[in-house]
Amino acid sequence: MKLQFGDKDAYDEAYPNLEDVSYTWCIRDMFTQIQMKNDKAMVSGAGVNKIILNHLRHMILEQIYTVNLRGKTHHEIIAIIANAGRTAEKWDAATKNLRLT
Repeated sequence: MKLQFGDKDAYDEAYPNLEDVSYTWCIRDMFTQIQMKNDKAMVSGAGVNKIILNHLRHMILEQIYTVNLRGKTHHEIIAIIANAGRTAEKWDAATKNLRLT
């Protein structure tokens, strides 16, 4: 009941904090930031997906768009994004190692 009739102003003030999320080559850290900041904003589904997609790098987005997202649930989309992020991070680490040798 508290969530339904909670302080709307608090939610409105918390939403801009979600825009401050940053992706620094660790998809898990980004998801943790979103989860922590979203505890007050309570954005769900497509809203959270939009925030996530706005903060990803091109290398990850290219992988995501090769998958048909139509009809996928929010949790399935998050799993696809997480896999693409981990793959990009591995590629980035591998290319850095090649440059060093």
